[in-house]
Amino acid sequence: MEQLRQMHKRYYEVADRQLSTVGAARAFEEKTGVPKVYGVASVAALVGSMVFFNVAAPLLVNLTGFGYA
Repeated sequence: MEQLRQMHKRYYEVADRQLSTVGAARAFEEKTGVPKVYGVASVAALVGSMVFFNVAAPLLVNLTGFGYA
């Protein structure tokens, strides 16, 4: 169990360092007080759930296309 905690801490620190370079992530953390990593993980879980349950598929496709354009 301790090995799992150490691995989680290592990945958390790497993700936090990477997200520190993103202005929107820093602003999110400053305004809400929620760590950047948890905010990004929450958004990823929400989008993943929407894809899995096929909710708002047209919206996700349009947002993805807009992001690539």
